[in-house]
Amino acid sequence: MAEVPIPFIDEEVDTGEGTKSVLMTLVLVALGFAAFAWLQDVGGYIASQANSFITNTVGFDPTSGEDSGADLL
Repeated sequence: MAEVPIPFIDEEVDTGEGTKSVLMTLVLVALGFAAFAWLQDVGGYIASQANSFITNTVGFDPTSGEDSGADLL
């Protein structure tokens, strides 16, 4: 049967291998994209928390250079 390309991963699925193999490949690709999206959100949250901690500790926002008005000593 025909080989169907899967976008973004440069792989092809041989539709002659059976429905179970094709379905399993599609489910794994969908789970991979879902995990990537979730981990991207988690990373953004951690970066935001770290930036907030640094801003409160040092007294200025390192991402924008704005002074938050906190005095060190």
